Amino acid sequence: MKVQTAHFFVPMEQVPIWKEAGVKRVNGTINGKPFRLAFNSDKQGGYYLIMSRTLCKQANVAIGDRVTIHLEQDMNPDFIDFPEELLEVLAQDEEANTKFFALTAGKQRSLHYYVIGVKNVETRIQRSFEICEQVKSGRITIGTKEHYEKK
Repeated sequence: MKVQTAHFFVPMEQVPIWKEAGVKRVNGTINGKPFRLAFNSDKQGGYYLIMSRTLCKQANVAIGDRVTIHLEQDMNPDFIDFPEELLEVLAQDEEANTKFFALTAGKQRSLHYYVIGVKNVETRIQRSFEICEQVKSGRITIGTKEHYEKK
């Protein structure tokens, strides 16, 4: 059965431990394959993780399978391993670079995923230029650190 994404619920007895520690992002493995993910709230006091189709495929996970998951607190939750294409395009445009890195880590991470979501290098470069233009024109502004500091 083809898996689009999978949701893995954190056992309810573990949730208070993670909440008390203020953990929002985790490092872990599923069937030995590493990942870095954020907890999502189930709106009923629990947490779950959303695992991509790619991760499920790498870990050989199908719906209904039993899996082994190991979790630990991400000690550097704002770290993003930016793709080379995005960093190179930002290095060539000071205004875009300044505005991009003024965005919150979460917004930067979303844009990072947009770039790495394709394998083709030319498309990654094209997406990087697209992001730069949108940041400079003000079309990507929600999620700036300044925006949240004012509130």
